[in-house]
Amino acid sequence: METTKKEKQFDAVKMMRDIRDKISSDTKNMTFDERVGQLFMVAAYSNKNESHYKNIDKLIKDYKIGGLIFFQGGPIRQATLTNRFQAESKVPLFIGIDAEWGLSMRLDSTYKYPWNMTLGAIKDNTLIEKMGAQMAEQSKRMGI
Repeated sequence: METTKKEKQFDAVKMMRDIRDKISSDTKNMTFDERVGQLFMVAAYSNKNESHYKNIDKLIKDYKIGGLIFFQGGPIRQATLTNRFQAESKVPLFIGIDAEWGLSMRLDSTYKYPWNMTLGAIKDNTLIEKMGAQMAEQSKRMGI
């Protein structure tokens, strides 16, 4: 049975309500300091040394930070670190990356997409939508 656009919208609303309820239940038992920590998103680099990673470990454990934003490194190293940091956090970390033109903007050995200026010249929006879907899938695989 094919889902209609209205059913998909309803699913999105339900999903957002479920997320809100989960967050609400997670934060209910947090101290004030833990809630404040959730507001912070810290820069992370998968091309740095163990000292950098241990500093992030400490921020997660001691200050209960809410997320990480990755900037430079490689996809395998980043996935490994994301798993490491998620395992250390009591609440799932929000993982981000500065990658408006794809993961290759910050990670080596990933697929390069055209820059936004080039995309603006394309007449067929379905090509851009397909590219966006690929970028989203790749980000999802990275835990972003």
